[in-house]
Amino acid sequence: MKHIQFKKIGAVPHQITCPACSALLLEITEDKYHVQGQKYFYNDGDSIPWLEDFLIAQKLIDETDLDSLGDGKWFDFSARFGICPNCEVNYFGATVTMISPAAEISGQFYTVYFLHNAPHERPVDFVAELCDHDRIKAKWLTDMYFTKQRIVQEHSFGPFTEATCSNHTEQPFCIGNFLKNYIADLWPSLVQATHYSLGPSDKLERT
Repeated sequence: MKHIQFKKIGAVPHQITCPACSALLLEITEDKYHVQGQKYFYNDGDSIPWLEDFLIAQKLIDETDLDSLGDGKWFDFSARFGICPNCEVNYFGATVTMISPAAEISGQFYTVYFLHNAPHERPVDFVAELCDHDRIKAKWLTDMYFTKQRIVQEHSFGPFTEATCSNHTEQPFCIGNFLKNYIADLWPSLVQATHYSLGPSDKLERT
């Protein structure tokens, strides 16, 4: 299994650019987010079709992990959609939020840290990289909440465009299928990373 390395974002900005024209979309430092040229980086979201069933079929999660009320549910995911203010190309991404499967969490905890439907503290931002991985995006942004119930990790993959997803074989291109396969491929490493702890030099390390 490939493992993920995390490095805390500091005063030097981490920049996310448009996959089509390379224009700056989002700049992140340890104390602020700055969205370039528009109000929101992503302006819409949706579920990712077939993903839960696919994860169950691949034995990556169990049916008992799916609790509609949030009690005990240790993950959540959604698709995100935006438009580049520079070239006006539509882009998309995905958010996967996780905590250790061993954590005992309530529906209220899930509402606050997974659904963001209640106030909470600002997360600590990290750049994540899957070591020796040859997928489209080797690096991505991960927001972390250091709670009493272990670390909540919110991974943000993308942005992607249909044109930049050159390894897909489906015609016509299907965003849902692309994200389903992309996330399922990373899933074991994402679960492994929920057991990491903060080590020297503000790096999150395997424990």
